[in-house]
Amino acid sequence: MTDPDVVGRDERGNKAVVSACQFNIASQARTIEVLEIDTPILQYNSEGLVWPATLPKPQGAMLCYDATDPGALDGLRTLLKAFWTRGTDMPLIVLACKADPELSRNAVDPNEAAQVCNVFGAGIVNLDGGVDDKGRKMKESFNWMVRTVMDNRKLRQKIILP
Repeated sequence: MTDPDVVGRDERGNKAVVSACQFNIASQARTIEVLEIDTPILQYNSEGLVWPATLPKPQGAMLCYDATDPGALDGLRTLLKAFWTRGTDMPLIVLACKADPELSRNAVDPNEAAQVCNVFGAGIVNLDGGVDDKGRKMKESFNWMVRTVMDNRKLRQKIILP
């Protein structure tokens, strides 16, 4: 992963950064850009999310929330709705960061979070750092996102170029 480049910033110090990662699939070099956004940068109108013109358009969304924050689902609902309304082909996955393997220790009920995600067709992964995990769930989540975005690209190419 490259060092992040700041691609957007607001007057309150919130920012958006892009990092690039290169990898090979079937002997072809590929690059994926990961856009990390502080959510206060995002603006909404009556129709939903207004994507900042200065930011690259996303092909998938990996939304993260803090499982230790009791109010985290409020912001998550808004983000899920915003990305869900951008089109059904946009892969959505939610990561519950700082989750505890002992469910009762989480400020956000994982079952409630799963119900919120299900409404918008998003998967959810609890990053609870279990003994056997060692980052496995995070890696698998990124792998899923990359595969799904690539599958969507192939599907669009078949539709455009029969």
